Amino acid sequence: MFGIDAAEHEQALRRCEVTRKRLAKYVREGRDFVVLLAHEHACDGTEPSENPAYVQFAWREDLRLQVEVQGDHYRDQPYSDSQRRMLVGLGYAPPFEHGDDFCNWVQFRHAEGCQPDSVAQLLVDSLWQVFGTHFHDAPTSLRAGVSHWRLEWMVSPRKRDIEAEIMRRFGAKLLQPKLNASD
Repeated sequence: MFGIDAAEHEQALRRCEVTRKRLAKYVREGRDFVVLLAHEHACDGTEPSENPAYVQFAWREDLRLQVEVQGDHYRDQPYSDSQRRMLVGLGYAPPFEHGDDFCNWVQFRHAEGCQPDSVAQLLVDSLWQVFGTHFHDAPTSLRAGVSHWRLEWMVSPRKRDIEAEIMRRFGAKLLQPKLNASD
């Protein structure tokens, strides 16, 4: 793999896992939104794009989790046919399929679909499979002749107790045990 040895590969896998765990933590904490930009620094010295790849999630007021990948019109070039197939395969709907307000590739997750590890894995898979983002450090990338990717995090400071909101909205009374056996 590009002349990368086993130790460098393991190091990249660890960095990927740290990213996945961090994303899962933010979902679990109920952060209002998280945007993860992936800045590509080409090994040939080409200037990085002013429109870096990104994935994001946001909790909606209806308690669905909205997961998005950059829309075609935000990119320097449209997605290729294989990238479009990959996005559809990952569960994203094309821009505007859900209405005029949804200009990115988007999917909505409900209930168990909001499980933090599942959402985090989807975001990491989206970066890797759609954009080719990898987690090798700069020296390894340079030596291997591949782009280096720098991640930029934008994390909402606001946290919501999603579980409590779900219980409040969808029937906490149904789940409460009886306090008195004579009832």
